[in-house]
Amino acid sequence: MPYRILTDENVERATRNYLRKLGHDVERLDDVKTSRSPSTPANTVV
Repeated sequence: MPYRILTDENVERATRNYLRKLGHDVERLDDVKTSRSPSTPANTVV
């Protein structure tokens, strides 16, 4: 059963690659795009 895993800069590239090889969807937090518009304050729940 594959999982979607969000990582930060502390997770090594080799670990992320290994998880991808196992079939998981792995993304770094700085790679994730937000759907928040520029006019929406950061603390607003959309």
